[in-house]
Amino acid sequence: IGGIGKSRTALSYAYGLQCLGNWVIQHVMCENSDSLRGAVARLQFDGLEDKDENTKFDIRIKALKDCRQPTLIIFDNLNRRIEPNDHDDFKKLKGCSQHIKFIIISRDTKVVGDDRQNLIKIKPLEIVTLLELYKYYRFEEPDSHTDYIAENKVLLTELFGRVCCHT
Repeated sequence: IGGIGKSRTALSYAYGLQCLGNWVIQHVMCENSDSLRGAVARLQFDGLEDKDENTKFDIRIKALKDCRQPTLIIFDNLNRRIEPNDHDDFKKLKGCSQHIKFIIISRDTKVVGDDRQNLIKIKPLEIVTLLELYKYYRFEEPDSHTDYIAENKVLLTELFGRVCCHT
């Protein structure tokens, strides 16, 4: 679900790499309808002319294959399920330089099909943790409102359930 920390986790990882120095980081915000081809076509490279999406994809794949600098590319919210014709694009992407790492952030664990190498599922917070977070952020002095949480636990639990335990 949105807001659970997928993007923040990836960006924290990217920040750690950037602190090591010499890393190129690209963060591509995808739309729910974006294909992998469309997301790759939006990668930025100096000196590459912008053409139609298919040409952009091929030119960027070649640039990635020629890349010798450590690079992390984050495809954020690539939520469209991969169609059979997208598998060739994934193979081309995976065949790029050994210096390039990819993170694909998606709400759907099936988005990359069998092409996934590492999958980290981030589960929603437990009700007890959500109540603690609510108390912490809702009240200036959280410890003085313990009764409010206890008295409204059923209502708050129902509220969190309606928003799928969204943080």
